[in-house]
Amino acid sequence: MLISNFEFSPIRLIKKNGKYIWIKNFASITDKNSTQLELLGYFIDLSSLIDAKPMMNEKQKKIIDFFLNTSEPIVGIQNNIVVESNKPAQALFGFDEKSFRTKTISDIFYSENESAISRFQRKLKEDKKEIIYWKCIRSDKTMFDAEISFNPVKHESGMVIYLIIRDISKRKKMEKELITREQQYKSLLNAIPDLFFVMDINGKYLDYRADKKSPLFVYPKEIIGKSLHDFFDEKTVQNILHKIHLSIEKDELQTVYYSLPSNIGVRNFEARISKMDDDKILSIVRDITGQK
Repeated sequence: MLISNFEFSPIRLIKKNGKYIWIKNFASITDKNSTQLELLGYFIDLSSLIDAKPMMNEKQKKIIDFFLNTSEPIVGIQNNIVVESNKPAQALFGFDEKSFRTKTISDIFYSENESAISRFQRKLKEDKKEIIYWKCIRSDKTMFDAEISFNPVKHESGMVIYLIIRDISKRKKMEKELITREQQYKSLLNAIPDLFFVMDINGKYLDYRADKKSPLFVYPKEIIGKSLHDFFDEKTVQNILHKIHLSIEKDELQTVYYSLPSNIGVRNFEARISKMDDDKILSIVRDITGQK
C-alpha cells in the first residue's frame, strides 16, 4: 500500500452544539494500482486563525485609511512604484491621483547618481520605520527639501511602504539664515576687543569669550564654573552683585568699575551689565587703563 498526502483548503464542520470549526489535512491510502482503499483524516482546528484573519484585515484597513485620510502628505510605494497617494501629497507634488500612480521613485525623489537612488531603494526594502532627509521633485520639476518617514504596512498584494513626506524647505531656509546670522555675530564679536561674561544672579560665571590675541586672554576653563569670590575682594563682590540685582530687577543697564591684577599688571576695567533673563546677565568688560 502507498500513502499519498495532499492538502485541502480549510473545511468547515458543524459541532453538536451547532458551532462551526475549521479543519484541514487528509491522507489517502491507495494500492499499487493507485486504487483508493481508505481515506484517513486528521483534524487541526483552525477556527482561531480563520476568525482572526478578518480582524487582521480590518486592522490593516484602519491603518491604511488613517494614512490616506490624514492631513500629512502620504505616498504608498510598492516595488519602487507609487500605488497610493492622499490629497495632501497630490497637492504637495502637483499630481492628480491618476497621474501619480504612474510615477516611480526616481520621478519624485531626486538623486544625483545611480548609487543615490539605489540607496533609497534599499531603504524601501528594509521593512522598518525610519526617518531620512531627501530632496523631492514636483510635477513642474522644482524641488523641495523633505523629511520622509518610512512606515511599512502589509497588504494582501504584499508590503507597501507608506511615506509621510513633510516639506521642510522653510525650516531649512531659516536654519541657513540662522547660521549666516550667527557667523555675522561671531565676526562682529571677534572685532570687538571687549571681554564677554555670562553670569547668574549669584555671580557664578556660566560662559566667557575673549579675543585669543588679547594680552588679557585666559582660557575659558579658568573662568567658567567659578564665581566672583574667586577673583575679587568681598567689597568688590558685593558691589558687582548689587549691580547684577539692579540690572535684573529694573531691566536697566548698570555700570561698575574695578581694578584687577592680570598677566600684564594691574588693570582698570569698566563692566556694563545687562539683563538676559530673570536669572542671568551679560557683562561686557572693557580695559580702560590709561583713560582719564
